[in-house]
Amino acid sequence: MRLFHRNNAPCLCLIIMLQICLAPGQGVYGQQREAFIEVKLLMENFRFDEAILRIDRILASDTSNIELWMLRSKALSARYQFLEANDALARVVRSDSANIQAWYEMFNNYRQLGNKEMAVFSCKRIMALRPENRYFPLQLANFYYNHEDYESALETMTPLWRADTQNVYVNRQIGNCYNELKMADSAILYYTRALTLYPDDAVTVSRLINLYLKKKEFPVALMLASAYLNKDSLNSGILKLAGYCHYLMKDYKTAENYFLKSVEAGDDSRFVMKYLGLCYYKTENYALAEPRFRKAFSMDTTDAEVCFYCGVSAGRTMLLDSGLTMLKKTLTLLLPSESFLATLYMELASIYNSMDRSDTALSLLIKARETNPSNPDILFKIAYQYDYYLQAPDKALPWYLDFLQAAPEPAEPQVMTAQHISKSDYAKKRIPQISINKTRRHETPVK
Repeated sequence: MRLFHRNNAPCLCLIIMLQICLAPGQGVYGQQREAFIEVKLLMENFRFDEAILRIDRILASDTSNIELWMLRSKALSARYQFLEANDALARVVRSDSANIQAWYEMFNNYRQLGNKEMAVFSCKRIMALRPENRYFPLQLANFYYNHEDYESALETMTPLWRADTQNVYVNRQIGNCYNELKMADSAILYYTRALTLYPDDAVTVSRLINLYLKKKEFPVALMLASAYLNKDSLNSGILKLAGYCHYLMKDYKTAENYFLKSVEAGDDSRFVMKYLGLCYYKTENYALAEPRFRKAFSMDTTDAEVCFYCGVSAGRTMLLDSGLTMLKKTLTLLLPSESFLATLYMELASIYNSMDRSDTALSLLIKARETNPSNPDILFKIAYQYDYYLQAPDKALPWYLDFLQAAPEPAEPQVMTAQHISKSDYAKKRIPQISINKTRRHETPVK
């Protein structure tokens, strides 16, 4: 019995062809799905170079595959090739301008590249596509904050706060923005709101305490610290702020106790060591102060104040060599080098000359000479000051002579343009001219 009539043969051929095309792993679609799965596996195993090569082979014959362009951008981003990744994403958004994922990845890539303008543009495109979504405005606000554009961060964050005044993070971030903008009262308002919602936030408590300390409202700062320590007596950050508060209130013994508790809680930072040392110093316990100052100074060898107190404490406990070393080092930290100070005087002189205050400029050049007597260029500048600015060539003459005597001869001949001449050549040329003019003035008979 025949299963198929000969008239059904064309239909049978068509069914067979469809089965071949739709069979797993067969036909163009099946090959693309296999390739897509292969690329995904390569990327999951961090084999990004191989994944990109595989993607490029497929894209060479089919440039319209958005999924593969997205995968290519991810692989390139994983290799820190953010510009190239964004080129791939640009292909995606040209085909699908509403592709949120592509715009968001573009935003992240521009963040990595430090391209603020394009990062903002990408995020704002997403916000226009999803105006109801609060996640993306928050990302943009944080981006502004990280780039120290606090006003733009506030502008972006405020609508989020209006939509949800109970959001702890938004309240805290608005407080941070006002804090950075030195608007203490507004920062206090939003930090207080954040703490009302989440009282156990030690970071916000610390920032609020610091604001009250800056306003010199020590009792309020101390009240906040004490309230938090009643819940967590081992928080080293709050302990040291309580100690600092007592120190500012000149209650050095209580401050000392808080700083010691902070050390016991694991905080032996430069701040703690410095102010623990100062507590001992203020109560004339120099033997205990000196090692704390020494440790603080080892963490920041540019702190002249700590260096000074360390030297004094060492001297008062008869550690004379150590005290002398630290006090000498304090002088070095406080005073600029001779060459720098002389350069400063010379630059000031240049400005005063431009203001037609040549006498003041001369006095500054003399100070530069006294500060750094080994620099022969200063001799030339003084000579030139007398000669050109003060029109007193006779007074310039000895300074030119001293300059030539002090200036080292160049190791190789100096090549100068017609408009420029070396200081030595200028002095050698000018000295005989001044001498001749001086002689002529003396030889001219008085009528």
